Parts: sequence; C-alpha cells; structure tokens
Amino acid sequence: KAVGFEEEGEKVKRVYELVLGRKPRAEEVEMAREFLDGAEEGGMTRWEQFAQVLLVCSEAIYVD
Repeated sequence: KAVGFEEEGEKVKRVYELVLGRKPRAEEVEMAREFLDGAEEGGMTRWEQFAQVLLVCSEAIYVD
C-alpha cells in the first residue's frame, strides 16, 4: 500500500518516538524519507530496514 507524503512523515516520527523516546529533527525525517523512497533489496522491506537501523544505533543502545 502506498503511503502519502504527510502520512509517511508521521510514521517516521512515531518510529523515532517508539525506538528512541524522542521526536526526530527535521533533517532526520528528510533522511528517513529519502531512505524509504529507495528500492527494496534483500528479504526486508524499507520500513523493516529503517526500524532495524534505529534499533542498533548507539542512541537506542546506551542511556545517558
């Protein structure tokens, strides 16, 4: 199912809040949208890859 531009931005924000406990900066939303617009490769969807990247980033692993 195709996701509209605004709806996609809201989904990106929600994933950031769930994984990192904060809202993304504007440039993070833009980078995520660029990534999500790319061609799917391998066995995972772009959304699955995006979530996996956030889950393994140092911000998600370490608490300050």
